[in-house]
Amino acid sequence: MKDLESKSLKKHMKRSFMLILLFILYVPVYMFAQNDNSKDMYENSLQENDPVLRFQKLEEYYNKNRGDDQKIDKKFILSIVRAAFESKKFDRVIKYGEKALKFEWMNEKIKLGLYLQISNAYVISEINLTKAYNYSEFVINLGKLMIQNDSNSGLNKKFVIPALCLQIRILDKQTTDLEALENVLKKSIEAYLYKKSPEFAGYIFIFTNRLYYEFNKHDEAIEALEIVCNDSSIKPEYLNKIALWYSKNDEIEKAIGFLKRSYDLKKDAKIAYSLGKLLQRRDINEAIAHLAESYLMGDKKTSNNSEILLQHLFFNIKMDGKSSEEKERGYIEILNKARLKLGLKDN
Repeated sequence: MKDLESKSLKKHMKRSFMLILLFILYVPVYMFAQNDNSKDMYENSLQENDPVLRFQKLEEYYNKNRGDDQKIDKKFILSIVRAAFESKKFDRVIKYGEKALKFEWMNEKIKLGLYLQISNAYVISEINLTKAYNYSEFVINLGKLMIQNDSNSGLNKKFVIPALCLQIRILDKQTTDLEALENVLKKSIEAYLYKKSPEFAGYIFIFTNRLYYEFNKHDEAIEALEIVCNDSSIKPEYLNKIALWYSKNDEIEKAIGFLKRSYDLKKDAKIAYSLGKLLQRRDINEAIAHLAESYLMGDKKTSNNSEILLQHLFFNIKMDGKSSEEKERGYIEILNKARLKLGLKDN
């Protein structure tokens, strides 16, 4: 079940990343290609609405004029890269994109856009992933340098984050050993700190689980997952997981804290039962309250387990020495309070 959920999540994130990249990568090249309004022999090609036909005409023009530096200039090379991308001819994105890299570009954003386009094309084509990774790394490093120089945070969204997305996809295909897994987790955390999205949080959750269970790197997994769990919009299952890990380390207070946050986000009988078990030696009243809620809303197994522990804590410990009438009245009161809190009708 966990494997199916993991595959489903990764498939969703891959699709989301591609939508982001298709949008972000399109914008810079479109912008660059429109900077020069001069008219030339291939203007008709640029007016073609069908991206496939537009690319075919541009490539035909290139084949006829490939030796003419006046005709195969910067404007043309950006136009054909853009057309190749729009027509999803990613092998041609690589071919013409790498030709474009040989030009001198004064505008660093054009260079970033080209490197990002080519890296994306390699990843989609699933070839030369080492080069794709290096191109993305170039984008990240140059983007960060540019941000330091002019504090342009927009560069993160347009270039650095998409480059990190590509690197995560590349590394995810190669996570067969501990070093590779730690590297892709590091990249996922970096992307998450730039943009706290569910997609990046999901990757961190997947990779920390592998780190914990496959490589027994418990402390590293907890430290990484806690970065995500500090976010107020976190999913309850992430909180449940880190609570489980803390409880195995006998860090019960931290486990209780994360479970309470999870339970506040989503009322779940199993989480209420876990809280009851953890709280029984720390706050018996709170433990009883959670167990009562678990008993009322749980499935047969969970409800039965909760009832057993609830009755033990209430009758044998909290109400020890009280009369039968007091015990019965108090037990009914506990259940009624739980029903009220859960919005359930009285029996």
